[in-house]
Amino acid sequence: MVTDPTAIELGTWLNSLRRHDPFLRQFGAAIHRYEMNPCIQSDELELAEAVLGTRIPEDYRQFLLTCGNGGAGPGYGILSLAASIREFGNDPPSSAGIVFEPTLSAELKQVNRAYPDNGILPIANVGCGHMWVLITSGPERGSIWGYEAGGDYEPESASHPDYSLAVTVEDRLRANDRLLDTLLADPATRLTFWKWYQAWVHRTLLQEPPPRTR
Repeated sequence: MVTDPTAIELGTWLNSLRRHDPFLRQFGAAIHRYEMNPCIQSDELELAEAVLGTRIPEDYRQFLLTCGNGGAGPGYGILSLAASIREFGNDPPSSAGIVFEPTLSAELKQVNRAYPDNGILPIANVGCGHMWVLITSGPERGSIWGYEAGGDYEPESASHPDYSLAVTVEDRLRANDRLLDTLLADPATRLTFWKWYQAWVHRTLLQEPPPRTR
């Protein structure tokens, strides 16, 4: 019997999502089907943390242990921990234990939009080179960042760029960078894994599923 409060809350949400989108028309729903994988075992989790060179931030750790090792979530769903480790490709997974150091200047970021490889754990993707990562070390530890192909990255937040004066692509990039500087200056704007997951649930429940196609 499930007694963990987080798992009980998640079960309620997933039931609501299945009722709201019974034909799985929301983005990614046909992949994860609003279902969770079985939970990870504590010894398997500890072995993975040894490979990563760091302890996984607590709210995501609890999610893996009590809710599921991947499954329903943003994009195409939450990756299993093994799939997250495979995302490192030729890079050593132990880089997750090295301090994450984001570019702190928007001007420098425009010149060098490098992907910050250290101190991250990929946890979900949306295709076309876009992925969400969990920061695993340094001052940003525990927060969710988004990464897009081409090296553009930023912390996930409830805030959005102001595009009111954006005319060109360069204007939009500058609006993105202004928001990034604001977010970096105020840690209170960060979304932890669980807050980010909650935001996805609430956003999905507010969206009408796309119409069925014949």
